[in-house]
Parts: sequence; C-alpha cells; structure tokens
Amino acid sequence: MGAINPPAVERFWSKVDRSGGPDACWPWLGGLGRGGYGRFWYVGRNVPAHRFAYRLAHGPLAPDECVRHLVCDNPPCCNERHLARGDTAANIADRDGKERQSRGERQPHAKLTQSAADDIRRRYASGGVSQQTLANEYGVSQVLISKVVRGQNWR
Repeated sequence: MGAINPPAVERFWSKVDRSGGPDACWPWLGGLGRGGYGRFWYVGRNVPAHRFAYRLAHGPLAPDECVRHLVCDNPPCCNERHLARGDTAANIADRDGKERQSRGERQPHAKLTQSAADDIRRRYASGGVSQQTLANEYGVSQVLISKVVRGQNWR
C-alpha cells in the first residue's frame, strides 16, 4: 500500500466508534472477520482494520510484522494507543501470557473435562483398564486416551 488517499481515510474512520475518548477502545463498526477482527476494503484488498489504523498513526508495516492489541485485547479495537508493532513470536507470547488461548475445558470442542483426564490417568496407571476400554467409556478415540495418559493433552 502506498500513500493513503484522504477519502479512504475518511471512509475508514466513519466505521470506527471513537466516542469513548482517546483512551477508550475504538471498536470497528464494519464487517468482522475470523477472530472478531475488523475488515476494511482498501485498494481491492480486504485488510485488517487494526493494521490499517496502526498504519495511519505510525506508518507502514513490513509484511511479516504483527499489530498486537496490548492494552485491551479487543480484536475490533482500532485505537492506535492500544496497538503495538511486533513479530509473530511477540504476539504468541502476549497470547500465552494473558491465557487467551482456549485450553482444556474452555476449548469449545473439548470432549473431556480435567476431572475426566485425571480419572483416565489414575485408572490407566493402576493397570486394570486398557486405553481402548477408556476410549469407549468416554466416547473418544484411543489415540486421545494415549495422549492424555502420556501427558501430551490435559497436562
């Protein structure tokens, strides 16, 4: 993206709610994409709204750079005060440090609970039941039971 033309800037900001003031989240009011991030159509491309907001305030980004939501962790937020430049490793560290990654029972498609995983480990360690028997009982695959038993899942 080269220089941004004024009509595009005006169109962009018309889709952002800045009514909360300079320190509040400025949510994107237009269409949202995967993960709840705003999407803005610019020069024939659908670009992330928070990246566009960051670019307006701080200049261009390299293709491998991320724009991280450091203050609010709110995907549709376009307040440049809440955004920071970074790389993928820093973005992942932010996510993990703030426990934004769904794990365990918080995972929407989880088939087990932490107590079930603990029960599976205890019963398998006692030697009285096979992985396949546990898989049948809990309605999951033997492969998942194996991962639970070895501590690869449900640590």
